[in-house]
Amino acid sequence: MYNLSGAKGKAAAAAESKDDDAFNPMDLIEAKDVCGDLPEGWEEQVLAAPKWSVKKEKLDELLASLAAAPKVKCTARTSEITKLMKKLCQDANIVVVSLAVKGAL
Repeated sequence: MYNLSGAKGKAAAAAESKDDDAFNPMDLIEAKDVCGDLPEGWEEQVLAAPKWSVKKEKLDELLASLAAAPKVKCTARTSEITKLMKKLCQDANIVVVSLAVKGAL
């Protein structure tokens, strides 16, 4: 916070210094590649699945992999899966849509 003279207030300066030195426990956790658990061509299998139950099973595989990883490693395939989740959010079946939303988060 700045006071009327443009100088920072003592409380605002102290709060900023605490934020800079704050310990983040997520820095200690190693990121996991959740896409490594999925078979090659998984994305195409999900899109090509004619039944919602098959899509649900495939999305359950992804969600199980995500649940086992507290920190996800960002890769090119992770980006592609996120785009797939966006496409699946427009599916006609609400179960598929809800699982796609969970997978995208």
